[in-house]
Amino acid sequence: MNPVLKFFKKGSHIAWLATTLVATAVAITANILTDENNTDGFYNIICSTELGGKIAQTQPMEDGMVFNTDEGISSKKDALENAKKVSTEICEEGMVLLKNENNALPLKKNAKVSVFGKNSVNLVYGGSGSAAPGGNEEKKTIFDSLTAAGFSYNKKLEEFYKDNGKSGEPRPGNPGMDDQKNGKAPSLSTGETYGTLVTKYLEQENDMFKGIDLNDGHDAWYDPERAVAFMELAKDELGDSVKEWPVHLDIVEDGTDEQGKNMALAMQKSIEDAIGDYVKIDLNFMDNSDQRLDSYYNVERGEDNSMDVAFGAGWGPDYGDPYTYIHCFDADNGDMLLYSGITPIITEDTERPESQKQALEAIGLTEIKALMDQGNAAFGDERIDLFAQVEAKLLANGILRPFATRGAGLQVSKVKPFSGAYGLYGQASTNVVPYFKYMEVYDEPVTADEYYAAKEAWLNGD
Repeated sequence: MNPVLKFFKKGSHIAWLATTLVATAVAITANILTDENNTDGFYNIICSTELGGKIAQTQPMEDGMVFNTDEGISSKKDALENAKKVSTEICEEGMVLLKNENNALPLKKNAKVSVFGKNSVNLVYGGSGSAAPGGNEEKKTIFDSLTAAGFSYNKKLEEFYKDNGKSGEPRPGNPGMDDQKNGKAPSLSTGETYGTLVTKYLEQENDMFKGIDLNDGHDAWYDPERAVAFMELAKDELGDSVKEWPVHLDIVEDGTDEQGKNMALAMQKSIEDAIGDYVKIDLNFMDNSDQRLDSYYNVERGEDNSMDVAFGAGWGPDYGDPYTYIHCFDADNGDMLLYSGITPIITEDTERPESQKQALEAIGLTEIKALMDQGNAAFGDERIDLFAQVEAKLLANGILRPFATRGAGLQVSKVKPFSGAYGLYGQASTNVVPYFKYMEVYDEPVTADEYYAAKEAWLNGD
């Protein structure tokens, strides 16, 4: 049998063509890329912070890097030296040297220790997302370590910090993307936004996407009629290579995660209600998170992937350039290849089956990679335009399917609007330390008038 037809016999091609419902790879935070009302400042702030200057040069330069020419930085070497300098200054300003009076340290054997601070019972164990510790991992506390080392500790002090009524509320969880202020999405010098470009090229890719609205807050992809139309096309194209309809697609979830289970059940119902004559979703609930990840995330070869569709997969953006998203679908070594049953080329010795090479060609990822490489070598408007074409092709081919949108939320807060530090990209966007830096707190909750006045002042740079 033709290897391409054999590859699609599994049903993956069906999933790709069910473009309105099936998320085959990753959920993109579409609000960042499509909001035309975003405001200026975040990219310059982030680049300036990282490179130690006040004004960042946002035009990519050597190898796509961004350099602060205002501070005399024009190469990777300059940037690295400046980063070392800034890091040293941060360490010097942030360290406190304690005097070891009466030889208090090292602690004597069997010494009793008092541990001060709310974070003694509210530790930060790791990052968020895939950097966070697994749900089944045992998390040791400071008190566990002290006990293991042969020291006793002040249990009354521990209980005091555990009692939020006495010691105050603990730090919140790492703020997500929807906790932060908007920044300005990538755009052309003409003012045309990246999201507008993606929409334009998506409509050019396929007339069935005419009139689609990718702006934040719009459910652009839920369209049962369009889904049925695509499935009819898929059925005609696949012909006799599919022996029986509907095609069954396997999805693996952690059976101990109630939120994940409910999400999977909702997605199953949504898909089958719309295109149940063509696709059936077979949910497989694992005993724990590790079993789920071992079915697709931890495999070393694409052919070892045990699931047909991954939804809920995603990542936090590393920087403002669209390349941080679309590189995940690079036909050679994209992070999302394993999800799709393709083996990434990690080293020169990596062997990829011929059937996978032909599959990449058939679904368009080979063509997309060429365009992606072309965009990564470009600068300015040309770079943004080419990346918009790449994302449009990923969407049109059903390889990428956003299925979640994050809009506004209601809250009552005493925090002065826009007073805290923030970052949309990288570790700063999920780190609680900059989240609280510069934050001001009122005695009374913020009113709507106060919020809009603060927003106007913030937009004006006051």
